[in-house]
Amino acid sequence: MNELAPCPSLGGGPLVGGNIVRIIYADESGRGRPDEEPHFVVACAITHPDTQWQRLRRHYADLANDVFDLTGDDRLDEYVFHAKDIWHGSGDFNRSQFSLSARMKILNRLSLVPALYDIPICLGILDRASLEKESGTAKEARQIEHALAYAFALQYVDTWMAENCPGEVAMVTAEDTDEVKETIGFFHDGAKKLDEFDDFYDRGTFVTRTIVDAVNFAPKHTSPLLQIADHCAFLAKRTSVGCPHAKQIWNNIAPKVCRKNKHKGASLMMAVPVKLLDFSG
Repeated sequence: MNELAPCPSLGGGPLVGGNIVRIIYADESGRGRPDEEPHFVVACAITHPDTQWQRLRRHYADLANDVFDLTGDDRLDEYVFHAKDIWHGSGDFNRSQFSLSARMKILNRLSLVPALYDIPICLGILDRASLEKESGTAKEARQIEHALAYAFALQYVDTWMAENCPGEVAMVTAEDTDEVKETIGFFHDGAKKLDEFDDFYDRGTFVTRTIVDAVNFAPKHTSPLLQIADHCAFLAKRTSVGCPHAKQIWNNIAPKVCRKNKHKGASLMMAVPVKLLDFSG
């Protein structure tokens, strides 16, 4: 078994004891043509770093070692299992080296992670076509659909946290891209200002009570647990259009999807037209 270097916390220092903090890994499904991929999905994986981080990191390193035959290689963390690349046979999973059957087996192994490690999965799903008809520019449409899907996923996270670990808080890590930073940032900055928005919360507006601090942004190769959200978002999107290969694999994840949302139907603290706030996660 290859050795892994000691892992720092998200802030750069060692993980320490104290109050339990959950780490939420959030990623989106990507976009194709609206007529072929009508849904946009954000997935959030709720993890417990004290008990799960090292084991999950080891899991992905062992999988990389197995798939790419990396015995003796000390760069295990550099291998990232992007669901899109595996599905289409691109990137590190080129069709010339990995058959369709081999790639589906890899995705199936990845889909077992939430159940194996008891990781709740929260989904925010939007109908792209109806949203984009109401939006301005293409960029505005992308930002609104991403922010809304992210918000709906966080509503499920907030409900799960309140019911399963009251008194604990969570922090969010998302993939480090310019578009994700710009889109998630403006929502999260508003939603976390609890003192200012208590009256809105009482009137049915969703304001998270369990997610603290700013969103942490990290590339997938330095934050391997983002892969969990990546796989879930991609497979949920493919399953939503009836893809049989995806549905079979998705059945491994489905039991871990959070279905309860006390905020369902709530409006959102976001700077978007009111008519766009009627979507449900």
